[in-house]
Amino acid sequence: MKLTFNSNAMKTFMTYKKTISDHSKSIKNISTGKQINSAKDNPSRISKLANFEKEIRGYQSSRRNIQDTVSMIQSADSVMGSLNDRVTRLKEITISLGNGSIQGDEKDIIQNEVNSILEGMSYDIEHFSFNEINILGNKDVTDNSNPKLISVLTTGNSGEFSEIPSFNLSIENLGIDGMNVKDDICFNLEKIDNATSQIINVRTKLGAISATFEDKIEQSESIEEVVTGAKSKIEDADVALEMLEFSRTLMLTEANIKNMSKTIYLPNDLIDVLGKLYK
Repeated sequence: MKLTFNSNAMKTFMTYKKTISDHSKSIKNISTGKQINSAKDNPSRISKLANFEKEIRGYQSSRRNIQDTVSMIQSADSVMGSLNDRVTRLKEITISLGNGSIQGDEKDIIQNEVNSILEGMSYDIEHFSFNEINILGNKDVTDNSNPKLISVLTTGNSGEFSEIPSFNLSIENLGIDGMNVKDDICFNLEKIDNATSQIINVRTKLGAISATFEDKIEQSESIEEVVTGAKSKIEDADVALEMLEFSRTLMLTEANIKNMSKTIYLPNDLIDVLGKLYK
């Protein structure tokens, strides 16, 4: 009989080590809320989680691009609203000249107001910029019915780009630069109506694009929610089950500690018994 090797104590100790490992894992799962915290927890599912994470971040990134574009269009719409108000004021002024009672110095005063309105419109168009992009003052555009296009990445995972038109709403391109109240009223009204029509057309086109992009944002959020749910089913821990596992491993740990304390003294007890037999 070998008394130098305590096999029972060794077996109990190995069981104790495994129980401690399981107990530590349950504590980690509860604290993180995840059942897969590293590749060793479930190697076969790590690649799926990585793909899900890549898709989720792709949707988030593309939504930021789309939202920036929507914000740019909304800012541009605010400027165009101001342009429309000023052009409307030009029309009011021009119509008021039709009664024939305004002459001489009064026309000069009105001309000063017209000049001020045109200067304000020029300033707004020249200084409008969103992320250093001016979709209202593209000098390469000479005809607003044929705008220049800007590409925006709107779906990161599939590499889908959308085209955003840029226009030129400068007073020169609108045809109202150098407007003179002494010119023929009908001629001025025709120029003003043409400018108004261009502004309205641009607002309509950009408004439709903004509405489409907002729909894309909602679609992206819906898809991301589905992907996040699928990722959660694989990755997230069931806290109720983890609490049961925590309690189970805690009880086993305490039981193993008691068993080890008994098995450690077993050889000594056996020696004492043998010693008494041979006295």
